[in-house]
Amino acid sequence: MKVSCSSVTLAEGLGIVSKAVSGNRRTLSNVLIQTDGSMLRLSATDLEIGINCWIPARIGEPGKALVPAKLLTDLAKTLPDARLDAEMSDRSLSLGLSCCRFRASISTMDADEFPSTTIDAQDRIELDAQVLKRAIGRVAFAAAKDQSRPILSGVSMHFENDGITLAAADGFRIAKVFIATKSIIAEPFSVIVPAKTLIMVGRFIRDDESVIIARPKENNQILFAIEQHIEVLSQLIQGEFPDYERIIPTEHYAQITLPALALLSAVKAAFVFARDAAFNIRLHIEPGGTLSLFHSSNGNECVGEIDCEVEALSGDGEVLDIAFNAEYLSDVLSAIGPRTAIIELIDKNSPGVFLDAATDDFLCVVMPMHLEM
Repeated sequence: MKVSCSSVTLAEGLGIVSKAVSGNRRTLSNVLIQTDGSMLRLSATDLEIGINCWIPARIGEPGKALVPAKLLTDLAKTLPDARLDAEMSDRSLSLGLSCCRFRASISTMDADEFPSTTIDAQDRIELDAQVLKRAIGRVAFAAAKDQSRPILSGVSMHFENDGITLAAADGFRIAKVFIATKSIIAEPFSVIVPAKTLIMVGRFIRDDESVIIARPKENNQILFAIEQHIEVLSQLIQGEFPDYERIIPTEHYAQITLPALALLSAVKAAFVFARDAAFNIRLHIEPGGTLSLFHSSNGNECVGEIDCEVEALSGDGEVLDIAFNAEYLSDVLSAIGPRTAIIELIDKNSPGVFLDAATDDFLCVVMPMHLEM
């Protein structure tokens, strides 16, 4: 193999694939560099997630090399922004590098020992990259952070007709969002994708581009292809995702409408006090149109007020108090962002439903906490 490329472009590509490098096995602590037409493909995997990244290059001789990932990544970061020449010596199994007046030789391993990070997929579904990125940000936060119940550490993705329904639940909250696809889905199917995979895909999306989702029918994997330069191949989580639809309330006593960022600001202030007291924050809703948020513990107290619209289903419109986890409130309000939020409540012991007033494609259900009187 004999190639030339930009040192900066190589460093950026290595930074992307290094997210999948594993130190558990010697082979997996390496990155595979190989020519692919007029491009240079970088690949890494930890056997759960595999990443491919293509960068522009001038190909002198085709070939491949399996190089220590950390060594090459750290080295590439130090090089000047200039042309980098790389040549693989099959006799000494070493990769020679030169950039400006710098020279280096790196020992490599047998490239044929590296696991495959590609699949032959039949079903390919195209969708807008920014739409997927936004959806990931609206559901992944609700996935379980621990692995005690692996199913809940994933995001359910149901593909049907012209859209995908993404849902996550950790036992205390549920987040659900629907997004449209650019292509029609021939046969409905559902998979459970690790939340960490989707978060990684979301971080790789930068521009207004397209994403292709592909899945081989005989393989427990899914592929996310971001335009023509990044692929993320992930193992799926096996099992049946909980029937979250039956937990979503179908009625409510009161509906509160208010700016999401205004409530988020008050929640963040109260969070400073609540983090030492189980993150418990109390909401007090007055029929006249005021939502008070406060926390009191250990002699400390925090109170915030937000103007809102309150629509009560009963004529007298009684006062309503309910407590939520401050972190959960912060997550869902951040997901709604600079928009108007709708909160539907039944009573202090029932889940609250959080909606985005601008769309009916998103909802989040949050379980209440014990309300201390």
